[in-house]
Amino acid sequence: MAQTTVKFRHSLIKYLALIISFMVICQLPLALLPEDRFVLADRMDSNLETEADRLAKLSNELHKLSLASPIVAVYFQPRGSNLLQPLLEINPDEPHIPASLAKIMTLYTAKHFIDSQKLDINSSYEIKAADLAGLAENNVAVCGFQVGERLSLYDLLAGCLVASGGDAVNALISSLGLKQAEFIAQMNELSEVAGWDLQFSDPIGLNYPGQSVTARGMALLLSSCLADPVLRDVLHLKYYSIDSGERQIDLRHTIYLYAETIGIDCDLIQGGKTGWVGTGGYNLISFQDTVEGQLIIVNMGAEGAGMHLVDHLDIITTATHYLDLINAQGRDIAAIEAMVQAIRNPASDRDGKTQPSSEEDEAEQAGEAEQTDNVGQADSTEYEAGQYSSRSSDSAETRATERSSETRIENSQTKENSQTSAEQKLPRLNSMEFVEEEDSLLGIAIFIGLAAIVLILLSIIFIRQKRRS
Repeated sequence: MAQTTVKFRHSLIKYLALIISFMVICQLPLALLPEDRFVLADRMDSNLETEADRLAKLSNELHKLSLASPIVAVYFQPRGSNLLQPLLEINPDEPHIPASLAKIMTLYTAKHFIDSQKLDINSSYEIKAADLAGLAENNVAVCGFQVGERLSLYDLLAGCLVASGGDAVNALISSLGLKQAEFIAQMNELSEVAGWDLQFSDPIGLNYPGQSVTARGMALLLSSCLADPVLRDVLHLKYYSIDSGERQIDLRHTIYLYAETIGIDCDLIQGGKTGWVGTGGYNLISFQDTVEGQLIIVNMGAEGAGMHLVDHLDIITTATHYLDLINAQGRDIAAIEAMVQAIRNPASDRDGKTQPSSEEDEAEQAGEAEQTDNVGQADSTEYEAGQYSSRSSDSAETRATERSSETRIENSQTKENSQTSAEQKLPRLNSMEFVEEEDSLLGIAIFIGLAAIVLILLSIIFIRQKRRS
């Protein structure tokens, strides 16, 4: 009996030594992995755990900004979610003149009709004289289309967004076989069904009675547009080139016109739509793709040409300290922040040189814009008195097409580069989030497997020894 016990102990020690050796060998591959892989995983896991905290800190910082717009709404939409989380809201439900922000609803309504009727987005339409009627007389921004030119439905969508073209809007509605009144009815019906609290009386955004929107409603509208692959593609456009068969039409986003007016780099703004009409001030709606989701920014009623851009850049640069913005990667954020502050505080520049006061500077910029861009001035009391102007909602943008020829950039290359860049970054960054989770699952699986092996070997040893005894 004593000899059997000794043999059992020796066998147990031998098998335990084998099991320990096996466990050490199994752990070697994990030990050989780069250390920074685990550091990166820990960092990403920490970021995921504290996303709510980072958004709360961002919201707190946004509330400290001194913005020029009386109406502001900033929302974060997590990836894969339909919910918008408010980060900053200043009078988000106050009715306001949309100006050319109405074209966002025009795009949404047109795409909804195209889908419902199963129309081909690449089908062509021939520009008619009726599509151009009255635009020049009312100083409406145009793409510069000519009678007889053939353009695709996608071209018309791009023309509405990029150059804010009234001719593109009229042609788009005609290409769908609808009258303007029918199209406006559909705009309001879609808004009512969605509960966006948006009222439209003109698809171009002219200042007609009954036209009003809210910042919250516009943010919800933009979120729905970004959920559509075609509209999302259009909203990313900064430049667009159209081959009408006889000539090339180069369009450049109206945002660059305002950026040049105040001398600021606006490339950090990923995509969106500008709008202006007389007493309504300057409007801008934009978005930013982030690794975590997307940021939606709306401001309306900013005083001073270009100040709506400054507000957006102030918000975006602040967000870069808390969110991983795709469009901010590789950019000198500190330089943009300095540019924004220099415009907000023009009393003295970096060298200490005295600058004109804000009122003088604004007047000078307004004068330059009028001389350069043939801006039609609207009576500042028209809207308040209930008298509405028939001028263009974006008359400050009427020569965006002429300016675009100075910096021709092929849209196909710009769009391809933008999409390629985003596609290269997103999958890699998203995969980081799951590194820690995969390692944890691997460790658990190894532990369970080893435990099972130990139990099996101990059972075998016990059975064999029992038989011998």
